[in-house]
Amino acid sequence: MSSSGLNPIVADNYNEIDQPIKKTIDFLDDFERGLYVKLSHQIKGFRPEIEFSPSPTYVRGSLETVLLPNSNSKVKISVSNEQQLDLEINSLVPPFKDVNAKIYVNTATNRLQSGALPTIIGNISRRCGKYSAEAKATNKNDGLIGFSFLRNIDHHWSAGLEAYYKNVQKSGGASLAVRYIGRPIYNQKFQVCGTYNLMGDLALSFHTLLLSESIGVATRFRLNTNSLESNCEVGLSMAYDINFAKRNFPVVVNFRTSNRLAHGANIEFSHGNAKLNISTIIQDKKPEFGIKLCI
Repeated sequence: MSSSGLNPIVADNYNEIDQPIKKTIDFLDDFERGLYVKLSHQIKGFRPEIEFSPSPTYVRGSLETVLLPNSNSKVKISVSNEQQLDLEINSLVPPFKDVNAKIYVNTATNRLQSGALPTIIGNISRRCGKYSAEAKATNKNDGLIGFSFLRNIDHHWSAGLEAYYKNVQKSGGASLAVRYIGRPIYNQKFQVCGTYNLMGDLALSFHTLLLSESIGVATRFRLNTNSLESNCEVGLSMAYDINFAKRNFPVVVNFRTSNRLAHGANIEFSHGNAKLNISTIIQDKKPEFGIKLCI
């Protein structure tokens, strides 16, 4: 299990300041019920991709390629049976080597001839040795602009902030975050992270790696200081290798639970670019299962 999130050389994005905790606890945020299959293959400068789920029926085809020859720009076009058309452009901003720009456009195919404005999301970000900064703008939900900044103060402390403004509502919000990466205790690495926003949401989280970094343990406590509603979550992640037919198959097993009785587990097998993920989530004593195959 990688410990890169515990000793960053390059500053993380603000939203990734607690990345090891999110990876251990929030692994089911993209849970897909039933069977989900994704097939992709690199063909010279192109990468076609097909996603499929039988129930409910969902099919999505994508094609990714470089925008210009010998450039660091990529463009991806996707269309689905739900009549959704997506366009994503990702590019470094010359002459800078650490500034990246991304534009995402989404629209329904039946709206193309109506002249209706599609949903547009754009951001530009920079990451260097000690800080990262990102600016975002979108016309989604009547428009929003935002900015985030994160700085590595030293090898142990990082701090950042995020702010946004909604033009139509004439309102905005902001949040602060602090992270401490502790010195290894008995060779065990750990980090503590705290976040707070103007809505009164406070979150305190902890993550550590055990047994030569093959086991990750994370806890997160959330409290709304206005309503005093709270939630406590615990996650466990185990990584090991299976050797079969002279081949190595990395395996990752995750478990999570909370005092709100929202439980989840998954196991992921991988070999090369192929991955098989089997997940279950239990809420209100009702289990749901999902199988995801990516080749």
